[in-house]
Amino acid sequence: MTFFERVETYPPCLMRLLAKSRYRILSAADIAQRANLATQGVQGDARHTMPPFIVESISQQTNWRSIDIYTLRSFVAGCGFDFDSWESNNRLDAYIRSVPNFDYLRRSNDWATFHLPLLLKWRRSYPPNLNDTKLWKPMLNLLKRLPAA
Repeated sequence: MTFFERVETYPPCLMRLLAKSRYRILSAADIAQRANLATQGVQGDARHTMPPFIVESISQQTNWRSIDIYTLRSFVAGCGFDFDSWESNNRLDAYIRSVPNFDYLRRSNDWATFHLPLLLKWRRSYPPNLNDTKLWKPMLNLLKRLPAA
């Protein structure tokens, strides 16, 4: 997949759901801190810092259309991924191919109030009949397992 195909395949709300360290789910503050560290040398400007409330706002988006490329890259880096890295893309694709149950999210205290609504919002951003879409097959399989309504 090209960079822009990845951008279309992995919307902000899904990136937020996939954001975790080895041992825990990343909070908005964690993602903001990682995003700022990842882009510190690139922009080299304090105006490009990403506060947690921006992370929360981006997390609710079902596409990247209103988000500039610098913010997109920062957010994705904060979530622990890099669309330009073969290793990162391979890890991301392998996880989606496994048709995950999001067990790490289900064990979270925020499952019912944050993660489940975000997961359902992501699912509802696609038409109810997924067979009419031109989605990457592993992503299609994952979406089919989620309730459409």
